[in-house]
Amino acid sequence: VPQHRAFSIRLLQSLYDQGFHYFAAETLSESDSELNLRRYPVLLKSGLYTDEPIYGELIRAALRIGYKIVPYDFSPNCDPFHDAPGKCQNLREQGQAQNLYDRIFRTDPIAKVFVHAGYGHISKIGDGTWISMAMYFKQLTGIEPYSIDQTSMTEHALRDRENKTYSAIADTLQDATIFQSTSGVSWLPSFYLGRYDMMVLHPRTVYESGRPTWLLQSEKRKLSAVPSSLCHERFPCTVEAFIDSEEKTAVPVDRITIDSAVTQAFLALPPGTYIVRSLDMSGAELVSIVKTVSESSLDIFDRTEKIVTRNR
Repeated sequence: VPQHRAFSIRLLQSLYDQGFHYFAAETLSESDSELNLRRYPVLLKSGLYTDEPIYGELIRAALRIGYKIVPYDFSPNCDPFHDAPGKCQNLREQGQAQNLYDRIFRTDPIAKVFVHAGYGHISKIGDGTWISMAMYFKQLTGIEPYSIDQTSMTEHALRDRENKTYSAIADTLQDATIFQSTSGVSWLPSFYLGRYDMMVLHPRTVYESGRPTWLLQSEKRKLSAVPSSLCHERFPCTVEAFIDSEEKTAVPVDRITIDSAVTQAFLALPPGTYIVRSLDMSGAELVSIVKTVSESSLDIFDRTEKIVTRNR
């Protein structure tokens, strides 16, 4: 969920200052051996989730701060259609925990690690025959992880799929929130007691010029209006923004779709210089321009932008 990734970006510097110098992320590819040296993720190479711009920016921001990025995912040699129920999932959970130990704690036993995991892997209580990564990790290392859940109390496309407690209070939330007692004990619904140590409640998404405000809270992003003329009347078209110093295959910093000539579209970008590229539905490049985003609150594309390439 990109909203959750944007929130994690906000935590990176504070955690690094407290000694968390490793960032381990699910579905990162261990075959991208140059990630820590290159210092930015690449499409179809660095991982699966990281191809989404906000996850890519989470990795990029961690590298910029100084974290060592550690891939820890594991693909078991297992057949989910023929092996015992749950076997393949448990092997994956066990392999993830083993990779965290082998790649970090075996050589740095007092390491502090920020682990960004998918649904359920950080639960400290299993379910029937299922044993989570967090449980395997504790068995393997003797370290009990501090598990922070941000997937249970968050909005859904349909409100009837949301947690009922969340639905009752979501409209009152102004920012990512935790509830604690006066003694500092984190509030958790009874079902989650023992599974997690803390639970983050995310507010419902509010939009500004069609972009979520939680995105604008991340890295001082500014809205930049994108003219529909970049699509050359080939609608819908995709517009992507890449940091100009990175290679063309890098994960874009932002990506939007323009549906028609009357669509009011905005990229949300941190101050800097970018290559902004438009693509038609077949993936063919239409135009690529250099774009500099200033510190101003709204930055408009204009005719002075430098055209890099133009392919009809």
